[in-house]
Amino acid sequence: MHSSAGLIWDSRSNAAVPSNLNFLDVAYGNGIYLAGGMYNCGSIATISSSDAINWTSRTGTYFDTLVFGNGKFVAVSVNGGANQVMISG
Repeated sequence: MHSSAGLIWDSRSNAAVPSNLNFLDVAYGNGIYLAGGMYNCGSIATISSSDAINWTSRTGTYFDTLVFGNGKFVAVSVNGGANQVMISG
């Protein structure tokens, strides 16, 4: 979905964002949107975009929380009991 003003939404089709992807969190910083989620089948996904319309699939892990601050993305994951905190470079 996309909206230029948050009132009227347009459906968008993008191979990197399948309809069965459940988003867990989205963060924005330095001109990049970063989203993490999980498919209905249980596999994980991380996607990024510079315009929130065209998305690129990224390798990654299951993110519970994504934030941006002080020029860096921070991602927190609880994946199979192995807690992880990842910070962008």
